[in-house]
Amino acid sequence: GAKIEEGVYTIAVEWSPLRIKPVDAKKRAVVGAEVTVEGPFKTSGVTGVDGVAAVKVYAPGVYRVAVKYKGSTVGEVMLGTLMEQEITIPCALYDLQANVKTALGSPIAGAQVTVSGQSGYTQSLETDDNGRALFTQLPAGTYTLKAEYKGVSAQQTVNLSADAVLDVNLGILFELPLLGPVTVTTAAAVGAASALVAGAAFSRSRRKEEAEIELE
Repeated sequence: GAKIEEGVYTIAVEWSPLRIKPVDAKKRAVVGAEVTVEGPFKTSGVTGVDGVAAVKVYAPGVYRVAVKYKGSTVGEVMLGTLMEQEITIPCALYDLQANVKTALGSPIAGAQVTVSGQSGYTQSLETDDNGRALFTQLPAGTYTLKAEYKGVSAQQTVNLSADAVLDVNLGILFELPLLGPVTVTTAAAVGAASALVAGAAFSRSRRKEEAEIELE
């Protein structure tokens, strides 16, 4: 064969980037996720608008690939080989829809809905004309969901392990100009107060009648 002259040679090896694509429970791409690759060496990247993070791995070996999104690790795989140029990682990301309603079941538009997770992640949305607020691609876990409308609020706790729909009843009966929403609790309190006032007035009237009878 051909002879090679003695000397020092530099061999250049071109490594194709490894394309990592996290997807949620609906197989949708996840934009802005942090992808970490750990093994013989460590590297990381962030998914772009196409939902893909391209990282260069320069050594063979076993690698752990983890996906972090909205403060939580949502997906993880172990790779024994890096022969593939693109891998898809399923992630525990789900949608949560809140339906904010009155005591009579009518939708409330313009309510502020906030979800707070145990990881410290929070997000707020405003309900649409149908009283709905849709939170997409939330990491699995326990959340507190709070809905508020003109000073009236209610909250619930949800354990998110799949797509979920949550109805939130603010207990509003009707809304008065200048005064704002009137809730079931407020109406009951007003009714009780009115009953007490009426009872007190009736009692005073009876005492007055009895006094008049005695004078006669």
